[in-house]
Amino acid sequence: MVDELLHLAPCGILEFADDGKIQFANATLAGLLQYSDDELRGLKFDEVLTVSSRIFHQTHFMPLLRLHGRADEIFFTLRKRSEEKLPVLANAVRVRREGGWRIICVFMPALQRGRYEEEILAAKRKAEDALQSNDELQRSRSELEERLEELDREHCDVERKRAELSRLSEIVSHDLQEPVRKISVFADLVRSESAQVLSEIAKMGLDRIDAASARIDELLEALGEFLLVDRQAEELQKVELGSVVELARRRAGTRIPVEVGASPSVEGYAEQLTTLFTGLLRNTLDRHLENAPRVRIAATIVQHNSFQRIAGKYRYIDFVQIIYSDDSGGYGREDCDPIFQLLWRGGSEQKPDPRLAICRKIAENHHGSITLRSPTEVGATFVILLPQRQGRREG
Repeated sequence: MVDELLHLAPCGILEFADDGKIQFANATLAGLLQYSDDELRGLKFDEVLTVSSRIFHQTHFMPLLRLHGRADEIFFTLRKRSEEKLPVLANAVRVRREGGWRIICVFMPALQRGRYEEEILAAKRKAEDALQSNDELQRSRSELEERLEELDREHCDVERKRAELSRLSEIVSHDLQEPVRKISVFADLVRSESAQVLSEIAKMGLDRIDAASARIDELLEALGEFLLVDRQAEELQKVELGSVVELARRRAGTRIPVEVGASPSVEGYAEQLTTLFTGLLRNTLDRHLENAPRVRIAATIVQHNSFQRIAGKYRYIDFVQIIYSDDSGGYGREDCDPIFQLLWRGGSEQKPDPRLAICRKIAENHHGSITLRSPTEVGATFVILLPQRQGRREG
């Protein structure tokens, strides 16, 4: 009855001597290993172990039993007749019987242990990844806070500079223009009161005072308009090119023919864009030859990099490319950048046009650009690039 219970037990039972020779194996263990009871008897225990478990058996399991007389929850991998592996958990005791010491082992199959261990390892890796991500998040948060502090300081600097520019605009529009007008008035007064007694040199000096006053007045007006561009409070809106150009033509006070082809709308500041085209039309009039000039404007959508200053960064978005061309007098020089300067630079032969400086500022206010393409002796072609939509968009 006892032997029958041992053979029917839902676990493997094995008895072997100190030298490893198997004395008894129940039917459950024999079936798990694909042997019969008689086939297992006579084998050595390490013959049904994998190589790694055999080493563990010799270096850890047997010394533990000899030292303490028992071993609990020991993991072994048994080797079936078919060479398949069978993971098991073993509890064992070492007892003395007739004929010497015997080790009695009970084996419980641990088929799910590997899966559980993999799940535990996966959970551990996930926790480690989460911890690392959390560390990175903390670092990013710290960097963000530092950047916010920098932005706050930059914002304060911008506000301070804006206030300074506002004050400078007031000085340019009033405080400086008034003395210039007085110089011109006093020069005219001297000329009218002393016309009979003035020498030719004195008259020439008065003429030069008038010319210099006129030039200063022109520059102050241009500088005032240049500063005013950033002070205008405008909302972004959908701007139609045709209507902006027509308004600019009326402001320029000209009836020159302007051909505007079908063009896409652009998100921008309507007043500033009107000022831009007004400046271009007046520039065309200043360069006109004997015949009345003609202007052609065409616009298309192109893909262009939105990063203008950061090298190696690219994000292509839709830009509206506007081609403004006329048949007035040309510039005829390759170095055309000076014409977009507000003031003349002594080292350049190209005379600047303050109106074009304002045009460039407006284009840059829209995160775009304006350039002069292929300068020739006759006619000029300006290329204006403006993002079709302002602000961050998905690229």
